[in-house]
Amino acid sequence: MQPDHVIRSRRKTIAIEIRPDGQVWVRSPMRTPKAFLDQVLREKDDWIQSRLTQIRRAAANRPLYQYTEGELHPFLGQQRPLCFTASGPEDGVIHLPEASRKSPREALAAWYRAEAARILPGMLQRLSEHTQLRPTRVRFSSARTRWGSCSSKGTLSLAWRLILAPPEIIEYVIIHELVHLKVPNHSSKFWDAVQACLPDYKTRRAWLRKNAHLLEV
Repeated sequence: MQPDHVIRSRRKTIAIEIRPDGQVWVRSPMRTPKAFLDQVLREKDDWIQSRLTQIRRAAANRPLYQYTEGELHPFLGQQRPLCFTASGPEDGVIHLPEASRKSPREALAAWYRAEAARILPGMLQRLSEHTQLRPTRVRFSSARTRWGSCSSKGTLSLAWRLILAPPEIIEYVIIHELVHLKVPNHSSKFWDAVQACLPDYKTRRAWLRKNAHLLEV
């Protein structure tokens, strides 16, 4: 098969990434011959096809929301009902303005973004202090294929949709990106550093891969 994207850099190994939208990305050293890349893809074809099948099944099981009064939506890993009121107490309900009945999906997305801006910085600060890894800048994105990223300049980006996930999953994504501040790749050194911070990171990563399709607006 032919990948959707091939990214060449000064890395030392070849990595194959199957993105949530089904695209196949290959990252390779600068001078890797195309014939060798094709050989690696052939050898990994069974794994690639298995992951693509999982993504298609997840897409088929993605929730179909109606955005009606009382409908349940995820927030920090728990299901909360929608309520169209001007405001309300912290009572386990997602309160949206009455006027948002005309465009409830957009209103719900805005509510999630506001909650992400309110909650995620505190989680990031706590984990940054714990790991002694501090980004130069933090931003929230609407990315749909990546939960987080870390630039070469130390800017850490987090998808606001993380606010739908359980706190322990958010912690995994934040730790993952913080570790990239000192190990800018996915080598064994990187995963050893992640494990030093989160001994059960594999369980959390597996949950995210299995349930990412449920974290939709």
